[in-house]
Amino acid sequence: MAKLDGKVALITGAALGLGQGIASVYAKYGAKLCLFDRDPQVEATAQELRDSYQIDIISYIGDVSRLEDLEAAVSQTIQAFGHLDIACCNAGICKLAPFEEMTDQIRDQHINVNIKGVWNTCQATIKPMLKQRAGAIVIASSVTGGFGC
Repeated sequence: MAKLDGKVALITGAALGLGQGIASVYAKYGAKLCLFDRDPQVEATAQELRDSYQIDIISYIGDVSRLEDLEAAVSQTIQAFGHLDIACCNAGICKLAPFEEMTDQIRDQHINVNIKGVWNTCQATIKPMLKQRAGAIVIASSVTGGFGC
């Protein structure tokens, strides 16, 4: 992995788990970060990474199913760091249950986070990347996708 000094990344689902791990690796390699999550734990994760790596990090509590939340996070990221180089679409959910017990609400939650969330993250982050004629969007997944969720 190349050094990320001077790069700015926005990571969704960054409070815990895989997203926290991705943020830790990006921080280790010097990227400035915007950590995005609906869980307020994202602020503690940001502070832990600041303390460990002495890098600039902002956090944003929001919902990936809401485009306006992502647009606000992108705006704050650009205001804080001047540009956005990397978007990591990591937020995802997987509620496991026998299919016949799955409700429409659970189905809608999966669609809103796992599909609309990725769509919204790409929509919000691609605009500044196209304007600066550079950038990368990384779409993460996990092994739980193989369980038929």
